[in-house]
Amino acid sequence: YMMRWRRISFEEEPIINTEDNSVLYYELLSRVRSVGVLDFINAMRRSNLLTFHTILMIEAVRVAKSNNSHDKYGVNICPSTLVGANFEKLKPHLAAMEANEFVAEITEYSNIGYGGEVIDNIKAIKKLGITIALDDFGTGNNNIEIISAISPTYLKLDRCFVKDIESGEYHQGVLLNISEIGRLSNMTMIYEGVETRRQQYILCQLGYKLHQGYLYSRPQRATE
Repeated sequence: YMMRWRRISFEEEPIINTEDNSVLYYELLSRVRSVGVLDFINAMRRSNLLTFHTILMIEAVRVAKSNNSHDKYGVNICPSTLVGANFEKLKPHLAAMEANEFVAEITEYSNIGYGGEVIDNIKAIKKLGITIALDDFGTGNNNIEIISAISPTYLKLDRCFVKDIESGEYHQGVLLNISEIGRLSNMTMIYEGVETRRQQYILCQLGYKLHQGYLYSRPQRATE
């Protein structure tokens, strides 16, 4: 990890409110030259360094905020960092963030799922005033029971449900059914992977206004 640290860059990708083209918040991402995202995450997990990396991401947001950067950032947080000693290390850094100006995006990059301890610690994060987003919704361990247990503010619908909506009514129907879960749960949906004007048009016609994807902006190098 430390050998690769010099090759790490921080990038930001906006979540866009298409009603007025404003930015809801910026997702902060880390990238390593010549290494895929999942390969890097798996390498950190094997080396037990994922919590350390998450703390560095949170601290990068804190520094950006102190330099009068964007109003609101989101950072991916893996369930494996929300158990045992990992969470004890992580929590003070989360507690130092300004309430309502930070989004914890709970991801699917984990093999442990959402056990009772993970759910309790997500609730503890919410008590700090931090906004919770459930990332990659519709895949893996993310399900209705988890939504009910943690009541996230945002559900980020995985890009796999967006990429084929131009193909016809079947794929649009799948999107509608999954989106209905968010509506009935009184949670705000964010649609990932929006890459074409046609996808944008279909989503907006369906009343889905919050988008993220290359159509709006590829991840940009974060201002240091």
